[in-house]
Amino acid sequence: MKKIVSILGFLTTVAAFSQSDFQGIATYESKTDVKSFNISFPGMPQEQQDAMKAKMAKAFEKTFELKFNTTESIYTEPQKLTMNSNSLSSTIGGDFSKYKNLKDKVILSETDLMDKPFLVSENFPEYNWQIISDTKTIGTYVCQKAQLIIPVSAKERAEYEQEMKENESKSTNLLSIIEPKEKIITAWYATEIPVSNGPEDYWGLPGLILEINDGTTVMLCSKLVLNPREKFKIIKPKKGKPITRKAFEKLSEEKFESMKNKDGVIELNVSPGN
Repeated sequence: MKKIVSILGFLTTVAAFSQSDFQGIATYESKTDVKSFNISFPGMPQEQQDAMKAKMAKAFEKTFELKFNTTESIYTEPQKLTMNSNSLSSTIGGDFSKYKNLKDKVILSETDLMDKPFLVSENFPEYNWQIISDTKTIGTYVCQKAQLIIPVSAKERAEYEQEMKENESKSTNLLSIIEPKEKIITAWYATEIPVSNGPEDYWGLPGLILEINDGTTVMLCSKLVLNPREKFKIIKPKKGKPITRKAFEKLSEEKFESMKNKDGVIELNVSPGN
């Protein structure tokens, strides 16, 4: 069943978008297909494996919010209240934000690694979108289709070959090594909302992206508020230790490697009752 996008605020006229104080808030529901991870649990009955994968799929269901104007945006995962087994409330989300400035070509992200805050700067992506004639309706908007083809990089190919060599000497493997393939990203954008923005790093189309599918994860706009009554400010992130995306990914890999045992495997203590 298609989700209906609820539209609040002013009518989407051309005049409205020409206003210097134009704002919008888009809510995206994100779902990831965990089957593509090829995760296995050696020795565990199939029924329990299926239950574990179902829990993982649920954990990957997230909600994000994009606050935007004509040139800037902030993309966050809002905090939400959950109940644990002891009926005590806790919050998840709220520790991530990504800032985009389309005019100055700047992307900054506030994120945590091992409970340490970082301010990650990265190169502004230039996407070679291919506009396709297909259309579909999302909520009340007729959306145009666009695709982006990302080829396998030399780095991905080298890492794959190295992992294959290392994998041959391991006694246990929970994650199968998947050969990298070119990625086809499909976007659906609304030309009625002439803001060249979207979730995550995506931008560059003549309309707000309401749905994006990278083959594994789908992000769908479930609510859209244009020119909300309560105005907001998009504040450039400043929290955390400044670091480049390349350096942050290297640090993440080092932390990940430090968690492996002598066989190169991260051991999971899985209890069927949890």
